[in-house]
Amino acid sequence: MKKSKEIALTAHQRSGSHYVAALITINFLGHKNHGSIHHNHILPNRMLKKDSKFYVYVWREFDGIAKSMFTMRKTFGLNNVKNFETFLKSRYCDMWDPQKHDGVKVADLRGNSRTDDYVTQFFRNRQYTPKEWWEFYYGSWDRQAMKRKNVIKVSYNDLLNNFEKAMIELAIKLKSENRTFQNIDKKIGWNV
Repeated sequence: MKKSKEIALTAHQRSGSHYVAALITINFLGHKNHGSIHHNHILPNRMLKKDSKFYVYVWREFDGIAKSMFTMRKTFGLNNVKNFETFLKSRYCDMWDPQKHDGVKVADLRGNSRTDDYVTQFFRNRQYTPKEWWEFYYGSWDRQAMKRKNVIKVSYNDLLNNFEKAMIELAIKLKSENRTFQNIDKKIGWNV
């Protein structure tokens, strides 16, 4: 595969995808519009269209995702659950009860921020528990990564624990010669 500047990024909810998209745009694409490559939480069958494009999916361990999902459950419309233990055992569709909320902070690389009280419809009909959805989502992407050289898995936890090593591995996969990387200190994306 030839070097490409076309990159599309996706991830499971609450996996650090906005952070990783921002890292990619400032370190490999030379701009601060991380939304230009961020494609929310799409499964590979709906996303993989071009062999010349890099498809990055951000991976995060289940415990971190589950805790973050529970903390932000109102923005996901998951109000029909009171405690974390029940959240882990319940199907998303059974927790679905959209209600108005005070909103969450949303920030981008350019320093813009706003409060968003949007409630996503994503989980309304998902008949998976949080762990089942996590396994299904990442299983779908992992299978594609084994088949296709242009599907790249990036670990959010690896970036936090060993930034330079994880960025060099990403640069190699993106066929970039860049070996000097800028990290991001502020929170990007949706935050409580």
